[in-house]
Amino acid sequence: MNILSTIQAFNNKLQSAINGDRFGISQTGRQLAALHDSIATLIIIIIDCSISMQTEDYLPNRLEAAKDAAIEYLSTLVGQNANANIAVIAFNDEAKVMVTPTAINNSMEIIQGIRSIRAEGSTNIGQGLQQATSLLHSHIDLNGRSQIILLTDGFGNCPISIPDKLKQRYGAVIDVIGIGGSPEDVNESLLRKVATTEPDGTNHYRFIADARTLKQHYRQLATGLIWKGDNQ
Repeated sequence: MNILSTIQAFNNKLQSAINGDRFGISQTGRQLAALHDSIATLIIIIIDCSISMQTEDYLPNRLEAAKDAAIEYLSTLVGQNANANIAVIAFNDEAKVMVTPTAINNSMEIIQGIRSIRAEGSTNIGQGLQQATSLLHSHIDLNGRSQIILLTDGFGNCPISIPDKLKQRYGAVIDVIGIGGSPEDVNESLLRKVATTEPDGTNHYRFIADARTLKQHYRQLATGLIWKGDNQ
């Protein structure tokens, strides 16, 4: 899907949101919990762009599925909070800010930044989170509430002090998504520690095995919902 058709689809969903047409969410067999009554004012989407993200087990491949899910998140979010700002970071060996904090209604710039991400290199989760720390520090005026959404397919490492700083100093809620052939392909122990854990024990990490469920999960994140009981 090219950028123009992506933007057209985004605008169609925006109009549906304005008209009150919300996305349905299945609750079969599990419990969905609303964790927050307001949307973060600064949201940082972090996407793994290591070479393994070209693997085609998620159609058309892992990276494109991740991009589609991020754009699905935007389309669901629009209309819920006009003051939200979105930033996008891509990481492999290093991290790069693809979109600096940008108002959610400037959809074209955000989508173009997401679509421009290319896969190469290895996985360094710490680099992505360190770049997020720098963004939060330099945009402290936007920190009414901050959310970080991190997606990775790798077994990368990360000093736990980095996500701890994001959560404790900046009050960021960190949602983490692992993708790949199986949960054993990612460092689940680390990813659970990186993710926020609620007072009731609900952890914001989830492994997702297919592109359709990945998009559904990002829609749920945009509405402030999380599956309780998953990956505990």
